[in-house]
Order: sequence, then C-alpha cells, then structure tokens
Amino acid sequence: MAVSNERGQYNVPFLPSGRYTATCELQGFQTIRREGIVLETDQEVRIDFDLQPGAVTESVLVVGTPVLAADTSSLGQVVTGQTISDLPLNGRNFLQLARLATGVLESAAGDRAAEGGAFVANGARSVLNSFMLDGVDNNARIVDQQNSSNVVSQPSVDALSEFSIQTNNFSAEYGQAAGAVINATIRSGTNRFRGVGFEFLRNDAFDARNPFAAPSEDKRLKRHQYGGTLGGPLRKDHTFFSASLEITDEQRGTDYRNTVPSAAERGGDFSSFRNNQGRQVIIYDPATTRANPNGAGVIRDPFPDNRIPASRIHPLAAKLLSMLPGPNLPDLTGNYVVTRDASRMRRQMDTRVDHGFSTNSKLYVRYSLTDRD
Repeated sequence: MAVSNERGQYNVPFLPSGRYTATCELQGFQTIRREGIVLETDQEVRIDFDLQPGAVTESVLVVGTPVLAADTSSLGQVVTGQTISDLPLNGRNFLQLARLATGVLESAAGDRAAEGGAFVANGARSVLNSFMLDGVDNNARIVDQQNSSNVVSQPSVDALSEFSIQTNNFSAEYGQAAGAVINATIRSGTNRFRGVGFEFLRNDAFDARNPFAAPSEDKRLKRHQYGGTLGGPLRKDHTFFSASLEITDEQRGTDYRNTVPSAAERGGDFSSFRNNQGRQVIIYDPATTRANPNGAGVIRDPFPDNRIPASRIHPLAAKLLSMLPGPNLPDLTGNYVVTRDASRMRRQMDTRVDHGFSTNSKLYVRYSLTDRD
C-alpha cells in the first residue's frame, strides 16, 4: 500500500517482476482498479489515475499496462523466461541472448570472456559490460582467465525468470558500466510444485568425420550437461522455494602448440636460428666472459658460425634434450603441436526462498554457488 502526497504523487520501489493490480481510492470519488500491469526486470512503470466524483460504491476497472514508458530514457529490452526456454542455446548460456538487443554484437574471436559475457555493446569492449543477479553485483572484476568468464554466477536457463539488458541512457546507479547492463532474475516458487530434469549429451562418436582431416586430427569430445530445477510451496500462500542444479562435465581434445629444439639444435647447431625479423640470434660463449675494456659491463665472444661444440654440451642437458619430442611442424617457433584431452567440470547451484509476511511486506533469500574444476 502506498499513500500519495498532497500533489497526488506516489512511489512503490523494490517490486519484483510479475503481474500486478493497482487500486486507487479516495473518499468522495469513484474507485479505480487497474489490472494486468506487467512489471519486468529493471522496468519503471508509471500508473496515473484520473478520479471522478462519485459515490463510495462506484468503481472503474481498467485492464492493461501503459504502452509508453515516459519516465525513463534508457534503451534496452527484457528477455522473458519463455524466450530463454524456447530459443536454442549452444551450451545453455543465457548470455548469448543478449545479442537480441539493439547495438549488441558477438565479440571478436579470442575474447577472454568466451564462456560468459562475450559480447560487445555500442562498440565497448566486453569487459566494460556490467552483470547483476537479482539486483546484486555479479561481476568478476578481473576476467577469470581459467574459466574464460567475466561473470561470477551464471545460473541455469531453467532457473531464470527473465533478464533485462540496457544498452544506453541507463540510470546513474549503473555508472560503472560503459557497455551494457544485464540484470537477471532467479525464478521464485509458487503455490504449485513445478520441476524439470534434463540431460544433454555431445559425443564425437555421434559426429561425422571431417572428410578433409586425417583420422588422427579428429578431436575427441565428450560433454555431459545435466541437472534439474524444482519449486513449490513450503507454506501455501506464504512461503515458497525454488532450487536449481546444473552440472557440466566436458572432455575435449585440445591442441597445444610449443617450440622444441630441432635435430640440428640438439647437436648445438644454431646457424639457422632466426628471430621474428629473420635476423640471426647470436649464441655467445659464456666461457669467454670478461670485463669490457671501456668499463661498461662485460663482453663475450660468439660461438664460431653459431655452433656449440658437442664437447661443451653437458651430459645432463643432452639427456634432457633426448626426452623432448621432435618438431612436427616446419616453423622455427611453434614447431610442435599435440592434441591432449582437457577436462572441465562446472557445477552451478541456485536456491531461493520467498516469504510473505503480509500483502505489503515480503522477503526473499537466495544462495548461489559456482564451483569449477
């Protein structure tokens, strides 16, 4: 319940997204009741009432939400839970749907936040976006390079009620963002029990082989993504809960590229050793170290023809060199590539409890846990 001031102005802050009914009453005037008011995440709705004189028992019913939001100049949109569930998502990453908004594009290849928040808004870099969950800061201040994400908690798509993305002219409360502001809302429980379970499997055994690749070049892939959500009443009409768990278990063949010494270099022959500019890299003999006659540091003599005599290579060094694989690419640097299985496990859990003390007093508590191996 809200009471207006002497000018008829009122404000009801901190309302969760959902469908509302507003009623305006004043003694000596007709009561006006407006139904079907839909409030979305981060949305400001202005509801004006034009009261007419009348008996106390008279009332006017208006159905619908104002079409134009005249109280805010922010640019963006809301992606509903139905849209999140219906649209296909590779990897079940809801942040991919941010590209539905005007001015949002996929970031360039190699973005460090490829697994979470890899999009650009209005030309700003992906690290300049701001992420929120239920209105709480959800930013990884330094991009998580191990997990390639700039988001702390990334809920399952089934756990979300909706999310909003604002790309321009947003409120000063989001001043830390130069790109877009994304605010996701966790789904709350209702008076009806609702649950869903899922399992998504990707396996290289189900894939057709690349006809242009050698059999040894096909990369292994085994990816399981499974979990479920459950929500319902703890106390009907008063207390509700929702819980979500999603586990991603992936084993993927990954190329690792490095530089190993060539056969000639193992024998001490560095006559072909060049830098990126094609200039020979001179190898100096440490045994010839002596003071510089001009008094500035020390000087050394290069090995003749840039070749280290075999007698100067320590037996332990020779043993270590023999354990290294030989080059399998013709380049002088990055001349060795191998495919190895890389394992990754991610567990995401979100729980929420809502309690209504009265019609005008509500409280919710949420706990989110993201665990990665």
